[in-house]
Amino acid sequence: MCGIVGIHGPRAEGADLSASLEALSLRGPDRQAFILTGKACLGHARLSIIDTSAASDQPMQDPSGRYSIVFNGEIYNYRTIREELEAEGLVFQSSGDTEVLLHLLIKEGVEGLKRLNGFFAFAFYDAQKDELLLVRDRLGIKPLYYSDSEGSISFGSEMKALSPLLGSSDIDPIGVDLFFQLNYIPAPHTANLSVKQLLPGHYLRHSKGITTIERYFQIARPSSKRISDIHTTLYSLMETSVERRMVSDVPLGSFLSGGVDSSIIAALAVKQKKNLKTFSIGFRDQGYFDESQYAEQVADHIGSDHRTLHIHEEELLHSLDAVLDYIDEPFADSSAIAVHALCHFARQEVTVALSGDGADELFGGYNKHQAHLRAFNTPWSDSLFRMSRPIWSLIPSSHSSRLGNASRQLGRYLDVAKLPAQERFWAWSRWTDAKTLQQLLSPEVFGQANEAKQAYLPQEASMEAMLRGETQLVLPNDMLVKVDRMSMANSLEVRVPFLDHEVVNFAHSLRASERLRPGQGKFILKASFADLLPAEIFERKKKGFEVPLEHWFKGPLYQRMHSVLSDGRLASSGLFQVGYLNALDEALSKGQIAGQVHLLWALMVFHSFLSKQSS
Repeated sequence: MCGIVGIHGPRAEGADLSASLEALSLRGPDRQAFILTGKACLGHARLSIIDTSAASDQPMQDPSGRYSIVFNGEIYNYRTIREELEAEGLVFQSSGDTEVLLHLLIKEGVEGLKRLNGFFAFAFYDAQKDELLLVRDRLGIKPLYYSDSEGSISFGSEMKALSPLLGSSDIDPIGVDLFFQLNYIPAPHTANLSVKQLLPGHYLRHSKGITTIERYFQIARPSSKRISDIHTTLYSLMETSVERRMVSDVPLGSFLSGGVDSSIIAALAVKQKKNLKTFSIGFRDQGYFDESQYAEQVADHIGSDHRTLHIHEEELLHSLDAVLDYIDEPFADSSAIAVHALCHFARQEVTVALSGDGADELFGGYNKHQAHLRAFNTPWSDSLFRMSRPIWSLIPSSHSSRLGNASRQLGRYLDVAKLPAQERFWAWSRWTDAKTLQQLLSPEVFGQANEAKQAYLPQEASMEAMLRGETQLVLPNDMLVKVDRMSMANSLEVRVPFLDHEVVNFAHSLRASERLRPGQGKFILKASFADLLPAEIFERKKKGFEVPLEHWFKGPLYQRMHSVLSDGRLASSGLFQVGYLNALDEALSKGQIAGQVHLLWALMVFHSFLSKQSS
């Protein structure tokens, strides 16, 4: 796992990537280096995982010096590919996967991408052709940003790596509109007008000042053939996926929250590595958010060497500053705070950790998936819900209590269920409704993303299309960004077995009815692994990895949030309506923020972003 940065074109001449590599030093603390070759300058920050010797240092070139590569990620089937290349007479100088990838690309070019099993973002340069290839993995597990201007391409693993190369840039109103709807900015957009994200499953070719972008991977569609034994197939695919991700020359462990997904991964990993170290966190001061007892139950059942970090509120709040410091573009999934604490804890003992991310999107594990099912079926019970809404509305909406959360979810369902299917997808993906956004954002910003959002809507009104949309929108732009940034902030590599592309394609080849049922999210996943874990792990209701934002804004973060709303930075940006910022500040002072908690956090994140822009 590493960070990459570079320039190709006229601006590469005499380029110095030192500042960019310093910005990526947490992604690659073991070594930072760059080279000038032809009309390209390529840089790499290394976190040594496989073949920790200098033989696998990057940037890496072939013996002729014609071809160069900087690579972030892991190729799990590199040994198989290496054996094939060796059979053709190729002699390797290292035992890692980077050199294998370099020679595969030399031999097969972009056709070789189809053979890769892993996660990656890399730049491959042919000095003789003066051609640069930028590639991002199929699911978007690894990030890749780029800027295309004046015949040159600049690229990097994070926006902060591009800042020293590009200087200041205007804020993109489309990115701002999308951010305050979704709490993140989906690719290809960013908050920066001059910077884009390469979409998952795509490659960019830059040659003679011309840039072209092509897709090399499409998620599978439901198959017309019925698979005779879905459970056995899924179990086998997951077992193989976990086995692939156990290869490491440094200590490896697994996250274990006690939920279904991470428990399956840890249980399969223990079969490959006895005394596997597993990690979870518990919230001492906030029992509603604490699930550590379930993780410990699973650890006892599977026999892992388990560690629980029982974290106090002030320690979690300390992670908040680290999160805001590391994030280089607006990203307001508040569970990143807890993920950062978990990654920091695990990094004390391991350099690689397995994670259960991706299962919810593939197999329908979120509450909104159940809402989609109900809306498609339009049951008679909806009318009863609508009749009882005046009673439920008396209960304050909140993420911090079971009853308040149920009231919030019911109200949201009744508002969204009447919309067309594609619009329902967007409405259940967003955190802030259109009415609130119109009050918050300036007229120059509000509605700027109306056209852009069409690219993210499912093309069909089916449950299968909704799940495919989750894999293309929420997964790479929210969940995987969170894991990548928070793990890299702690120099920890996180691997996600559910997102082996063979598992992903299998999941999406199934009909929705084979993956989830009314009241039973991830039905197929639970049925396939029922004998692996205690029954109560599968039976208890899903709870997100959340932090107590509402409590914080009424207590330890009150003064800080007040300063964010009133210090003038947001108001002077021209992106917001000052009257609404003042109204939010007044509501904050009265403690009347139950329905605005996530918007407040998004504003705090955006305020931090603006502060960095002006520094």
